[in-house]
Amino acid sequence: MATVTFQVLEGIDKGRIFRELPTPITIGREEGNVLRLNDERVSRFHAKVQQDNGDIILTDLESTNGTRVNGSSVQIRRLRPGDRIGVGRSTLLFGSQEEIAARMALCSAPTKQGTGKATHSGAPNDLTAVAFPLTPEFVQENGLDLDLQAEVTVSDDGTVFIGQHALPPLPQKMSPAQAARLAEIFDFLH
Repeated sequence: MATVTFQVLEGIDKGRIFRELPTPITIGREEGNVLRLNDERVSRFHAKVQQDNGDIILTDLESTNGTRVNGSSVQIRRLRPGDRIGVGRSTLLFGSQEEIAARMALCSAPTKQGTGKATHSGAPNDLTAVAFPLTPEFVQENGLDLDLQAEVTVSDDGTVFIGQHALPPLPQKMSPAQAARLAEIFDFLH
């Protein structure tokens, strides 16, 4: 079972540290939440933090005022040490000092440019960067040459086409980690 640490950076509870909480936890203003905040803008049960496939996942529980990670509104997101979570008027820092320092060291580590190889921390799913040369040949060889200006159509069975290319269907059911990764891809593309 994973444990998580949060420090309150802003809000009425500023300075409080919630150390090594066993997941899953809920964040909210009402009794029954493991991480309870005295903030009227925080929903009674605002967000959930859980472990899935080695990732720590934050899920907004349809809160009134929403949840932000590093300033961006989110429904579901993978958390990394150093992320800032905004709930109501409160800001929480995710991770212990050691976890944040390790991530900063990892992010500043050099990668082998152009090889597609990245440094790895040993933690699952924690690659710092993968550098692939995005040449016209690479795009064509890997089927990435979709013409986004082409007409978008939907067939009778619901398949979406861009030009003559059918988009693969989305999975019907995903784990929280898979949903968080897909949300990150959509945010990146948006």
